[in-house]
Amino acid sequence: MTLELNPFLGTGVFFDFAIGDTHLNHIRIREFEPMRLAWGKDLDAHNDTILKAWNKRVQDGHRVLHMGDAFMGPREKWPGFRARMNGEITLLLGNHDREDKVMSTYGFRVCDSLSWQDPNLGLVIARHDPAKFTQEEIARADILLHAHLHSGTHHPATPSRKYLCLSIELLPHTPEPLSYQELVEMVRR
Repeated sequence: MTLELNPFLGTGVFFDFAIGDTHLNHIRIREFEPMRLAWGKDLDAHNDTILKAWNKRVQDGHRVLHMGDAFMGPREKWPGFRARMNGEITLLLGNHDREDKVMSTYGFRVCDSLSWQDPNLGLVIARHDPAKFTQEEIARADILLHAHLHSGTHHPATPSRKYLCLSIELLPHTPEPLSYQELVEMVRR
């Protein structure tokens, strides 16, 4: 299935919260991101910490923009994770996410990228991996939202102030999702 490039192209605010790189059930993520060791004594506790933090902020009816890399590991656990996540979730496919058909069966609205004219942020373009922004997108956008880089300890930083990484490790109340208003405040700073 071919994904529509910009299913939300238009104006307005379409999400209440944003987050990326949750990596639920990723057995090695705690090695790559040692701060996650504080989120639980083992992988199950780590997953529970993220899901509880998610639901602390996200209520039913809230719209969440997930910047990709939601789940890893055995697929049989994925429906249970999604069932525990409040809100309507739009997922930008990340490098660890499975194909769109699989993720959509778990209740995600799935796409490769999004762009929209935001009343507070200007032209926003969002993708999982910042290396995938085209030169045209970089030139046109006011803000380039992405994930993929985590805390930056194993990936290079993004090249300009237009870029804003929403990896879970970088959020102000990690591992809680970032509210739209917090995002606006971050961009204005």
